[in-house]
Amino acid sequence: MKDRKFNTVHLVVLSTVFVSQFTLAQVYQWTDENGRKHFSDVSPSHSSFESVDVAPTNSMDSPSSTHRTYNGRNYEPDNSYEDSMRDVKLRQEAELKMKKERACQRARERQRDIDGKVRRGGQANLDTLKNRRREINNAKSDVKASCY
Repeated sequence: MKDRKFNTVHLVVLSTVFVSQFTLAQVYQWTDENGRKHFSDVSPSHSSFESVDVAPTNSMDSPSSTHRTYNGRNYEPDNSYEDSMRDVKLRQEAELKMKKERACQRARERQRDIDGKVRRGGQANLDTLKNRRREINNAKSDVKASCY
């Protein structure tokens, strides 16, 4: 047990020293005779240089929307997943619209059929007229529900 505590303490101390070496690193920048900029963690032999503070980068911070693909002209974000999801949604909306239009068409045809039966029915008794009126009202409510 004592050895385990000793190893844990050593591990914490060593990792702190190891991490601090990277956080305390200096970056130097200078321009040579040809006008090119150079960067190094070792100070140059000549005196015309400046120390640069570099912010740490984290690859987890970069969003996937910054990934780019070449489309033949220039670089643009790769939105293929978003495009395919939009296509699926548009297709589903179109299918739903077609289903509603077919239901509306069937309801209107049913109403026309019932109206035609009433017109050519001639003389009927009171019960038959009540049933037909109920059918007409049901057909009208189906048209309203399906079409509007």
